[in-house]
Amino acid sequence: MADGLLDNLKITPLRIANIPPPMSLHEFQLKGNASDVAVNHSSSKIAVLHKNSISLIKYSPKIKEPTKPSIEGTIVIPTSSVLRALQICYLGNEELFVLMSNIQNGTIAVYNVTTSRMYNILTPQSAVVNMFPSQEHDCLCLSNGNEVYKVTFDSPVEAIAERELADLETICAFPNLAPWVEVVRVGEEVCPCFCTCVPHCVPH
Repeated sequence: MADGLLDNLKITPLRIANIPPPMSLHEFQLKGNASDVAVNHSSSKIAVLHKNSISLIKYSPKIKEPTKPSIEGTIVIPTSSVLRALQICYLGNEELFVLMSNIQNGTIAVYNVTTSRMYNILTPQSAVVNMFPSQEHDCLCLSNGNEVYKVTFDSPVEAIAERELADLETICAFPNLAPWVEVVRVGEEVCPCFCTCVPHCVPH
């Protein structure tokens, strides 16, 4: 969690430490305010999204001797007066993505930090409310609250891919607004969805 002016990151791996907020097992002072935070699949890396950069933090939540977080590096992302970073998420342990909005034409884009590729999705910004990995971290998903889409990167590395949101693979569609969505794999099915509703979980 981020505390105060959003420049103080508090970290508590709950499987080894039962410390309720606002307290934490570790604290890490950031160089700028955080707008979003992502943790990789093995919980060994933390990425903090700032206005125009990403702080990469190394972390080892070992059960007996958890190490303190340390800065691993900083990545500058291609923001501008019209292109703004909204969310960040890991896919697996290394691949990092940023959800961006283009306020000039009102569309969104997914930026692959690992390959420096921009993936433009020609849809209104309001049509996408969340970007997240599947539970197994084997696919990247976008959600607008009712539908969940799978994002694939099948264009040449040097190209900027453009596609309508409706052309993406639809994983599922809910009849009503889903406040929280998790994408999981069950048997041979690829990325079935579970919608977490209040007060229970409903499989789709």
